[in-house]
Amino acid sequence: MKIEIRHDVESKRFSAIDEERTELGYLTYSVKGSTMNIEHTVVLEEHRGKGIGSNLVDAACDYSVKSRYVLISTCSFANKKQ
Repeated sequence: MKIEIRHDVESKRFSAIDEERTELGYLTYSVKGSTMNIEHTVVLEEHRGKGIGSNLVDAACDYSVKSRYVLISTCSFANKKQ
């Protein structure tokens, strides 16, 4: 299964989308000043354990580095991943 990670900057949301355009999971974040906070990561139950959540966190981390944000996380899943 091919998964695409999409980023909606306006909504502050990363989405994991399959080839049928179904959203399998998402990550939300907030930005305050120069700090980016990963708030929540969700993956549909039937797709857990396939690395989708990790891919979402990786994409958010990459974005924070490119945007020069200080990264924090109030999401327990992202905290385990970092």
